[in-house]
Amino acid sequence: MIMRGLLLSSRTTTSSLTTTSKLLRASTAPRPARAPAATSAATGPSAGAAITTVVAAPARVPLLSQTKATTLLTPPTPTLPTLHHRSRPALRAMAASASSPNAAPIDWAALGLSPNPGEDVAVVGGGCFWCVETALGRLRGVSSAISGYAGGHVERPTYEEVCDKKTGHAEVVAVYYDPKIVSYETILEVFFALHDPTTLNQQGNDVGPQYRSAVYTIGDEQRAVAERVMKRVSDDKIWGSKPLTTELAPLKPGPARFHPAEKYHQRYYEINGDSNPYCAFVVAPKVQKLRAKFAALLKEGA
Repeated sequence: MIMRGLLLSSRTTTSSLTTTSKLLRASTAPRPARAPAATSAATGPSAGAAITTVVAAPARVPLLSQTKATTLLTPPTPTLPTLHHRSRPALRAMAASASSPNAAPIDWAALGLSPNPGEDVAVVGGGCFWCVETALGRLRGVSSAISGYAGGHVERPTYEEVCDKKTGHAEVVAVYYDPKIVSYETILEVFFALHDPTTLNQQGNDVGPQYRSAVYTIGDEQRAVAERVMKRVSDDKIWGSKPLTTELAPLKPGPARFHPAEKYHQRYYEINGDSNPYCAFVVAPKVQKLRAKFAALLKEGA
């Protein structure tokens, strides 16, 4: 479409390479994307569901010295109800309920997300979502990585509107993962190693607020982990002495929720590979860096 070509052309004016490659972004045949659950659905324990209780086994604590055979049995921990399977895996859910007994289950549908039972979701943005999706989708334990938009003020944003800076959204990726295989902290460590979080509203030649570095957290636990990782990145000067510009904010329902991008954006690098100049010069080097630094974390053949 002429209009899409013009919008894509205006997206990057700092480099002829980026202008050419971005014109090609909209020309790829559609690819099915993961559809989010209906926003009207609410999650939570079903009525009448059985409540499971867990009692910790007594721990043996040595006293005084090894010559004494005396042990002390600690009292069992109070029984805790198991939360809905979508809020957290069982043990993490019980820990969360112990510290925040009044915490409500996560309404995934209101956030534009639809994890399977036992899955969790990380929502991050670090420039063009093709790069982030390609890298994080190769980690073991990640079932899917969906390109999309979040953090804006317009319902159902389109790619053209986001590129035109009309919606306030950032290009992001929703990373669906099994926390028993890969942790949220590990995902963030890889994320911060593969994009520059010190350049405000920019990644290389991709310039604009839609390319901002962003971490949209789901719950207090993710927030605490993100703060810890960001502090480590800053203290270790992984990207030099410049301060981080990453937007750290909770993922909110409404227009700011996660919106899947158009079908032709999904798995873009996997489909087009190096035949697209942007993929060859921007995405491919990130994949090479991923393999060099995090080979032990990758899926077989990734």
